[in-house]
Amino acid sequence: MVLKEEQLKKLMNAFKHEDASDDKDLINYFIPIRKLKLLEIEKPYVFLGRYGSGKSATIKKMVDENEKALQNLFLINIYLNSDVFNEELNEVSKTNEYSTFSETLLNLHLILNLIETSLFGVSKLDENKLIQELKALDLNPYGDIISRVFDSITSGLKRIRKFELSNVFGIELENPKEKDINMRRYRELCLKIRPLIENYIESRKILVVIDSMEPTKPLANEAALLTGSLIKHLFSRYKISNGQLFFLMGLPSNLLRIYQNKGGHLPNQDAFIKMAWNEQELQELIEKRIEVVLGETKFDDILKSNFGIEIAETIKYSFKRPRDIVKLVRFCIQAKIENPQESSEIIWKIGLNDYAGSVIGWLTPEWQLENDGFEELLDLLSNIEEDVEKQDLVDKIKKLRKESISLKTLAVNSLIKRLEKWQLISKYDNKFRIHPVIAAYHGTL
Repeated sequence: MVLKEEQLKKLMNAFKHEDASDDKDLINYFIPIRKLKLLEIEKPYVFLGRYGSGKSATIKKMVDENEKALQNLFLINIYLNSDVFNEELNEVSKTNEYSTFSETLLNLHLILNLIETSLFGVSKLDENKLIQELKALDLNPYGDIISRVFDSITSGLKRIRKFELSNVFGIELENPKEKDINMRRYRELCLKIRPLIENYIESRKILVVIDSMEPTKPLANEAALLTGSLIKHLFSRYKISNGQLFFLMGLPSNLLRIYQNKGGHLPNQDAFIKMAWNEQELQELIEKRIEVVLGETKFDDILKSNFGIEIAETIKYSFKRPRDIVKLVRFCIQAKIENPQESSEIIWKIGLNDYAGSVIGWLTPEWQLENDGFEELLDLLSNIEEDVEKQDLVDKIKKLRKESISLKTLAVNSLIKRLEKWQLISKYDNKFRIHPVIAAYHGTL
């Protein structure tokens, strides 16, 4: 079945969004992994996974599917971007006051969301009562902290302008005094706003949705400790609020691993769900999109005849992550739109090449070893055309290290384990095989 131009454009729309928050039609075709199908909304859940593993999409799907149940819940969205608070994280690492900082961030997000939903009539809150309560707290000495948290919010609250927020709080936010990130001030602010937050939690059911982005390498430890502290605080609140507070959180796996390596312990382990997709589920993610936008179920024919895509082969390049398999199909669709006369075999090669370049682009920061010869290591792997014995791989890395001044940080065995963990190599019949996307990027397939 050869698709027409109009059909290609429709299909492109179903694959164009990488971020779940941007995809308004996600509820129509996102298929959750098998273990999530029976989850209840009024419980706390922490979804663990790497970048692109479907954490945000799963949370959005759960919220959208439970729209009626959520009518009785006060929904609060938080996007935790730890990079915004570089100076604060550096300061808090000196005093180890992660609990103070995490509670301040959470409570201010709660208050800001209360204000937004009150001002725009989303909730049944008494706007005048809330304003009076906030002004009575006399928060003017902390205007810089409140302003900074407001500025850090990347989604939601965009309908409120700063001068409107200043009027609600009764403080100056446009030009706050010079920033003072001393944790003493955060403790003081916490004590001031805590009673108001506890009152609102006890008087209504609240669902907190938190999406956490990957931290940069220099602050990975600090971000992990902050995130762990935030989760512990939420679990504590969940227990003492008599079932009034629930939360859904997407958490990068590496943050939890760092937190645990630092001696941190998190309760309620049954609330943690690892985002692990099998091949059948990834195939359904693709097929469902085709069915919804084209009304067709001849998936293999459509993919093969138009884009040269074979699902089983495509999954090998995806790191078994929804974002990546969607991205690869999108690149192939884009190649077909731009080169309508090319054969499906050529379209596949163009799409795969563009996809591989994109993947290598995000692998470097995600790897978080930018200064440890990562690019040289990729070049080394790309030159391994066949499966290799471990000793052969060790010898090749040692040889590279003699020639490189940057690939020095990790011991060779630790480096190999890291490559396995990031799925850049895999063990097969006691040999190592490189991930095909690396070979595709370097043109050695």
